[in-house]
Amino acid sequence: MDNHPPYSSEPPKDDFSMREQHEHTPAPQEHSHGFSLHSVFNASNSDHGDSVPTKYDALEVSTITPQAVVKVLSPRGVEYVFLTIALFTGAISIIDILIIFVNGSINFGLLAFPTAALFVTLPVFTALFLRLKRAELTNPKLALDPSKRRSTQFTKIVTFIVCFFTLIGLMYGIFAKAGGIYKGSLVKLILDALVILVIAGGILVYYWANEHTA
Repeated sequence: MDNHPPYSSEPPKDDFSMREQHEHTPAPQEHSHGFSLHSVFNASNSDHGDSVPTKYDALEVSTITPQAVVKVLSPRGVEYVFLTIALFTGAISIIDILIIFVNGSINFGLLAFPTAALFVTLPVFTALFLRLKRAELTNPKLALDPSKRRSTQFTKIVTFIVCFFTLIGLMYGIFAKAGGIYKGSLVKLILDALVILVIAGGILVYYWANEHTA
């Protein structure tokens, strides 16, 4: 069988004519509507007059560390903090003095510090309490001040914890006395717990009722 190429009617072209045709053939133009992420960003930024974002810009943005927003107390909020400090100092002083009397160990050395603290705390607490109460009556929105609410919530949490663990200690003392482990006076133990519960519980009830009626 013959393997010759098929017969063509066109005359063969020499190398010179083929080279000449190639030189006169226009070069393929680049498609003006080619899609790329770079062209999209260039087009959007050129419309708004912005510079083209680069990977270096992205790197600078990613290295920015966020700064925490510092929460400060309001002017009245600072006074509520002062009131809370005076309240707890006075309450601890009263509890200490009453427990000393209940246990019968009355001497000037034990009463010196709580008595001194109470003498300082009582007028400071009274002045702050009356001042803030007058301010709340003048401006009822002050009762919803975030700084005040933080102080109030802190006071309720602390007094609840004190009452909670005082009851646990009281029940433990009763069971320990029944089991012969506790050798002290059960009456004094109950009175000590009662002193703590009355003062801490009274503060808790007052703040709880005050917040829910505000």
